[in-house]
Amino acid sequence: MVFTSMSGGRPWARHDVRLKRSGTTRIEHPLVGPLELSYEKFPIPGTSRQTLGVYHAAPGSASAQALALLAITAAGQREPARPGLIPGDTAT
Repeated sequence: MVFTSMSGGRPWARHDVRLKRSGTTRIEHPLVGPLELSYEKFPIPGTSRQTLGVYHAAPGSASAQALALLAITAAGQREPARPGLIPGDTAT
């Protein structure tokens, strides 16, 4: 089957399809609501098409504030580290 359109399907026939390496996405988080994040995907050398995805919010945006709130919330839910688990930690 060949895709046809006003352009006659030529781009599909030539396989002019590229991976999208950067852009903006919207995520609906259950605790803080909508997040609008920019992302970039970096290829990992020596792997078979694996990429590292990095997402970030624009500084000062509502999404940046929501991510900061999530960081605080997540930090409050962690169990305290036991002494000796962190190299150089001498707390008892």
